Amino acid sequence: MRRALVALALMSVTVAACHRKVDTTTAPAKEPPPGPTYTLTVTNNLTKSVNVYVTNGGVDTFVRQVQPTSTEQVPVKGVPANTPVTLKATTADGSSTYTKANVSLANNYTWVVP
Repeated sequence: MRRALVALALMSVTVAACHRKVDTTTAPAKEPPPGPTYTLTVTNNLTKSVNVYVTNGGVDTFVRQVQPTSTEQVPVKGVPANTPVTLKATTADGSSTYTKANVSLANNYTWVVP
């Protein structure tokens, strides 16, 4: 009798665990930050790709990866006008980081790495 009760208890736990509802929806798309959009021209003179970030208020925001020995137009959104930011480029393998501090973004600001 005791074995039957234990078996019945195990079956009820197993059945209850199998009928869980799973939410498979995706998160809503992240809205771009408000504010103007600037175009940053980044020239990567390295033989490695770099990940380009804009640091505003201590927060790094990834903007784009620039391929080796190439130049790309990078849109930067959400930085208020006349706000000094720091530009940061980190090689894709993380071995080197290059920064340029106190940059006031304006349309077509050019940054050459390194």
